[in-house]
Amino acid sequence: MKAAAVKLQLPLAVGTIQVLDLRYKPAAREPDAGDTAQTAEPKKKLNRLCEALAKAVEQINLYGQNLFAAHREKIVHLAVQIAARILAREIEQGHYEMENILAQVIEHAPLSQVVEIRLNPEDLKTCEAWLKNEQAPLDHEIKLVADESIGRAECAVHTPEGIVEYRIEEHLRQIEAAMAKI
Repeated sequence: MKAAAVKLQLPLAVGTIQVLDLRYKPAAREPDAGDTAQTAEPKKKLNRLCEALAKAVEQINLYGQNLFAAHREKIVHLAVQIAARILAREIEQGHYEMENILAQVIEHAPLSQVVEIRLNPEDLKTCEAWLKNEQAPLDHEIKLVADESIGRAECAVHTPEGIVEYRIEEHLRQIEAAMAKI
């Protein structure tokens, strides 16, 4: 007997894969009256094998669902850790657009107030150039400040109402919490 391999590429979440559609039940076939003793016994054995296989598939599906449910938190945590490493590498290589981050921060800042945005010194020049070239009139008085304690692709917004920090770590924590609830 040769070993066989099956390669599946499915656009499905892991929790949705089943070995067999459990709604499908093979029809039990009793030996026909015209069957000889030679064919009746193999048909009975085949029916028993089909039933045993159906039960085994049901158990495998149940095991897979339980396994996924039991390790869901670990899977979510691992996925977020992988995302964090990818983000860290992209930020380290400068593959992010600080202008877009700054535009979102300004969009959510309170109107007609002085807004101080603290940035990593490496992002400050990019943001100053973007702010200088921004065509739309701003409804905010924006003050950009270099701050070594702020990571690249992050910022802290200081307003009279308080401070809002845009930290990657916090965003990842929120994503992990949201994924754990699903």
